[in-house]
Amino acid sequence: MTKQKADFENIYVEPDPGSYHRTLGNLDYEIPEHGRRVFHALLDELRVDSEDPTVLDLCCSYGVNAALLNHDVTLEEVQAHHSQASALSHDDLLERDRRWYADRRRSETVNVIGLDSSEAAVNYAVDAGLLTDGITADLETGALTEQDQTKISDVDLVTVTGGIGYIADRTFDHILQAFDQTPWVAALSLRWVDFEPVAETLDSHGLVTEKVDDFVVPQRRFSSSEERNFVFGQLSTQGLTPSEIEENGQHSAELYVARPAHAATDIPLHDILDQVIDGSK
Repeated sequence: MTKQKADFENIYVEPDPGSYHRTLGNLDYEIPEHGRRVFHALLDELRVDSEDPTVLDLCCSYGVNAALLNHDVTLEEVQAHHSQASALSHDDLLERDRRWYADRRRSETVNVIGLDSSEAAVNYAVDAGLLTDGITADLETGALTEQDQTKISDVDLVTVTGGIGYIADRTFDHILQAFDQTPWVAALSLRWVDFEPVAETLDSHGLVTEKVDDFVVPQRRFSSSEERNFVFGQLSTQGLTPSEIEENGQHSAELYVARPAHAATDIPLHDILDQVIDGSK
């Protein structure tokens, strides 16, 4: 990321997600809500063969995707809950959050393993009961340990909402080598980030990558005019014109889904995501 892209590194290193949700909430951060709809639709299809699917959420931060997948809460409610000022100790705050999520737990849930480079964020999400397990790693510069490879070996769906750019093809190459069976991958990727290197890596591991037509959704508002100019410049470099969303001052994301060849042939993606696509328009 260049200096012209907003730097939020400081909000990912706190022991709890208060700063994370306050900062991104003030920028109308919404991409996890769009991800939730996509992931639920894909998981419904995967449950045909696996009653208890497991998700690997890349760039999981404080477990927000897991929170939305497994609980009857909206992102707005999650942001409001965590943005409240609190004088609680870390342990008491964790206990408060465990109870809050437990009271809203869905009857049908999925196992979610989170991977992120922020140890503090992963630890919180595991301790709060949002993640079944967590992995702290930067796979753009490092590799998975044998223990971590075992954790993700039976994952059914890999998810990421807006993290492409922070992670790229090296991360996907590492994780795909760890699986006993090839999972599905669903990535909401910002338009100004070139997804092609990731798609090539997915394809090299036997996956068929499809860009979902007619699915373009907001991520968050630009934090400054400098960030807006940066994004427009990146789009121009790729020969792209700004979408209506970007013209209105927001990052926009497109959806890529990669599946084993037999699934891509037997089950048209639009049949699975038809209602999700209609809801994004």
